[in-house]
Amino acid sequence: MKYRKLKGYKYQTVRDYACILPELATVNANHADLITLNNGKLVIKNHYCWNGASGPTFDTRATMIPSLVHDALYQLLALGLLPSHYRTEADAILHRLLNGTTRWSKFRASYYHTAVTLFGSFAIHQKATEPQDEIYTIFK
Repeated sequence: MKYRKLKGYKYQTVRDYACILPELATVNANHADLITLNNGKLVIKNHYCWNGASGPTFDTRATMIPSLVHDALYQLLALGLLPSHYRTEADAILHRLLNGTTRWSKFRASYYHTAVTLFGSFAIHQKATEPQDEIYTIFK
């Protein structure tokens, strides 16, 4: 995955990113040619912007893809394109993507999962009530 750092949003993809999410194998949702979720295949398009890991934490190489996937799923939830009962699956996907083989990665996965379980609804509500502007980037 490639991305660039931004002001405002922290990051922007510079090419499409795709992954398979077995937890969402029967789900279809699409947003503005930026996010497509079809039968468990999530595609996040080039130029998609996201904020990385939120809360009292920091972004690392190990958190970039999990935070990208989680932010895209939360955006679908906030826009009502993904039914709200899928928030549990979105949080479980974050945990699965973060959970590695080291003691630190297992701790971090549990810590992040607890945080989004407790506070994730605030992020969804905030995004849902803010104006949803399209973001365009023009390269010279």
